[in-house]
Amino acid sequence: MRALLTRSEENGLNTDINAKTDSPAVVVTAMVESSRLAIQALVAEGTLTEPELPGLVDKVAHGFVASLSSEETPAGLLAAAERGSFLMSSCGESLRSNMFLRTFVNRYGVVVADAYLMGEQRRGTSGTVRCDPDGDWPWPTHVTCGPGPEDERLAETQKDALALLWYQLSEAAGRGRSKLSFDPGLGSPDLPHRLTLAEELRKPVTPHTYSFPLGSEQHEAGTLPLGEILDDRHQVRGVPGLFVAGPASFPRTGAANPVLTTLALAVRLADRLSTSD
Repeated sequence: MRALLTRSEENGLNTDINAKTDSPAVVVTAMVESSRLAIQALVAEGTLTEPELPGLVDKVAHGFVASLSSEETPAGLLAAAERGSFLMSSCGESLRSNMFLRTFVNRYGVVVADAYLMGEQRRGTSGTVRCDPDGDWPWPTHVTCGPGPEDERLAETQKDALALLWYQLSEAAGRGRSKLSFDPGLGSPDLPHRLTLAEELRKPVTPHTYSFPLGSEQHEAGTLPLGEILDDRHQVRGVPGLFVAGPASFPRTGAANPVLTTLALAVRLADRLSTSD
C-alpha cells in the first residue's frame, strides 16, 4: 500500500497519520470519516474513478409522545410509568423494526408514554458519501441520505402501527377513538422540542408525533460493506494493508443501535490481524 496520509483536527491540533507498507492501517471511526479516508485511499490507488461511495443508510424511525392523567391511565401502564420503565419488542418482517416504549411520570404528575419504531433502511443509491478532491487532504465531504421506495413503504407501515397502538391506548384510557397525525416526509424540524415537550406539561394534551431525519449523523452505516468493498478480513479491496471496522462496514444496518455490533466487529478485526501470517 502506498503511504496513506491524512490530517485530522482534534482539540485544535493537526495530526499527521502515516500508514506504510510494513504495517496495517486500521480505520475505526464514525461512518462519514471512515468513508472519507477510504475514498481518498481508493482514488489515490486508482481503484475508484469517482470520489463517492453509495449505500449510505440510517434508521427509519417514527414515534409519538402521549400524556395522560393518572386517573385515566390503565393500571398496568401507570405502574410502569411510576417505575420509569423502558420496554423493547421486535416486530414482524413487514415492519423490519423494533418498537420501544418509555413511560414515566413528570414532575407535575402527568403520565408520559413515548412510543417509537426504529426500522432498517435498505441500502441503495439514494444515500452517498462524496468528496471534493481539492488537492489538500482532508477533502471536503458531503453526505446525501434519502429514502428509497422500500423505505417510504416502511415509513407508512410504521405510522399505521403507531396509530393502532395509540388507538388501543386511548380506548383503554376512556378517550374513545383517537387518531394520530404525522407530518409528510421524514424528519421533524423541531425534533428536540417534540421529544421533551411532555416533560414540562402540567396537564395532558393531544399526543404529538415525530420522525427522525435520515443522514443526521446518528446511526449511518453501509458505505464500506463486508463482502463488497471490504473482503472477509475487513481489508479494503484494492488497497492492501487498509482495514476498516465500525458502522461503515455493515452489510445491513439492522433495526437497533449499532454500538454492540461495532464493538464485535472491532474484536473480530483484531483477532484476524493478530492471527494473520
